[in-house]
Amino acid sequence: MNSKAALKGEKAHIDNPETRSEHEQMRIRAFRSLPSGRAVVGALLITTAAVGAFVLAGRNEVDRRIPYLVAVHQIAPGHQLVEEDLETQLIDLPAELAEAAFTNPSDLVGAAVLGPIGAGEVFWQTGITPPIVGDGEPSLTAVEFSFAVESERAPRTLRPGEHIAMLSTTGRDDTAETTVVVADAVVTDVETDSESFASAGDVTITISLADPSVVLAAVNAAQATDVTIIRIPGDGSLSLPNSSTAETVTSDELLDGD
Repeated sequence: MNSKAALKGEKAHIDNPETRSEHEQMRIRAFRSLPSGRAVVGALLITTAAVGAFVLAGRNEVDRRIPYLVAVHQIAPGHQLVEEDLETQLIDLPAELAEAAFTNPSDLVGAAVLGPIGAGEVFWQTGITPPIVGDGEPSLTAVEFSFAVESERAPRTLRPGEHIAMLSTTGRDDTAETTVVVADAVVTDVETDSESFASAGDVTITISLADPSVVLAAVNAAQATDVTIIRIPGDGSLSLPNSSTAETVTSDELLDGD
């Protein structure tokens, strides 16, 4: 009886947390917190699979970035681009935007900027006008020339960066004769006497001339004749003769269609 009572007392001592020693409680907790061998193997397999997937994904990843042309510094409207204005940056553009960006510097050198471009900004086709091309090579600005013209003789929405032609008219009515003085020039600045073209007054237009030989003719036309400015495409699709080869056409010939 005494031995059975002693065993019961010892079992009660072990089962009662209050009567266990601190060492016994730590040993029991440590034993119960250990995972099974199967759980350890499962966790190891999951970790290995995750690492393998990450490595494979890294190997299969393709760098889709392309070196597109961006501005080295801030560029003002009307500026004609030179190589020093351009640099490349690796950019991943969606297909619809990639078609409107530039990768070849030769497509931009000599082109005029239509609006302000910030440093690091991508050049877009809608933001520039194509360069004036002569003898197969882009022509950079040779001379800038400013002149005043009556507001009704210039496009009301003319802005820097656009291409224009300068026409000179002498005489009046049936004796009026018009010639093309400047066939293609890039507008670098437009200033008006009032807030808009709609008001009467002069418009001061500054243009860059790729062909210095037409400067004297342009100055003479601006001082002695009635000048008319027309906006032309910047892609060269409209070809106008310059003053040295232009045929003089009278108003009567235009009316007759001859």
